[in-house]
Order: sequence, then structure tokens, then C-alpha cells
Amino acid sequence: RTTLPVLVGHGVRPSLSAELRDRRRIPAAWDALHRLAPHDVQQLRLRLPLPQLETFDIVDTPGLASGLDHLDKTAARACRRADVVVWCTPAPQAWKASEQRAWLALPPRLRHTSVLAVTYKDAIACESDAPRLMARLQMQAGGHFRHIALLSNVDAMRARPTPNRD
Repeated sequence: RTTLPVLVGHGVRPSLSAELRDRRRIPAAWDALHRLAPHDVQQLRLRLPLPQLETFDIVDTPGLASGLDHLDKTAARACRRADVVVWCTPAPQAWKASEQRAWLALPPRLRHTSVLAVTYKDAIACESDAPRLMARLQMQAGGHFRHIALLSNVDAMRARPTPNRD
């Protein structure tokens, strides 16, 4: 997990670089990120040789509405340039007022293309609470997103392919 936005895009070979505030890029390594001065780095750029990334980039940001002003500003800057945002909120504390304020500060054009991903469905104490949660979210946030999805982390882990151990 990083406190910097990570721009993931296509590259002929895997690489990681840090983009500095002055727009220069320097090579970086995951295990050495702690050595970079956080105030000098604007974002990380990860390049992967995946055909799916030939037509779009993915930006993973630190959470908005974190309460840390510099992180919130960095994440908001990245989101403002996006075409689609997947806003993640944990089911046990879904769509707090601070999240709503942060979301509504982003460009209104994002509301027609973005998804509210409600994670940790499996952390909801009673299964009958899920429909009530979705009804509340639809009422409070439905007009701000194209779609709301309730996601189970346990199901996601089960769906992951098992690595070949040859």
C-alpha cells in the first residue's frame, strides 16, 4: 500500500518509476520507496506488458477523505483527470459524510461513468442487513454513481486463480 497515486499502464517490460513534482521521472523499486522523499514525488508509474493496458491506464490512489490534507489533495488531483472512478467504501462504514463531501468536490461528469464499490460485504454481521445497506446507499449515493456494487472479499479471494506450482 502506498500513500502516492500509482499510474498503471502498458509497457514492453515491467518497470516502476517515480514522477517528481518537477515532472522528471526516476527509476524506483518497491522495496526502496521508503527512501524517496514523499514531498518530492507526485506519483508512481508502473508499466506492465499486459495487452489489456494498451488502450487505457489505471490510477490507484490513496483514499480520499482520509483526513490527511496532502493525501486528499494528491488523490483528488488524480481523480479529476479520470474518465471513470471506482470509489471504494467499506460496507461496515459505507458512504460516510466525509466521503460524500470529497466525492461531490470532484467533477460532476464522473457521476455518469463511475462505480461505488462497497467492499467487505462479508463483514456485515447479518445477511439481512445487506439489502438495507444497499437501499440506504441507493437513496444517499445512487444519484452520484452509474452503479453501486456490493463486493465480498472472501468471494474475490476464492475467484483468484491458483498459481502453477510446477
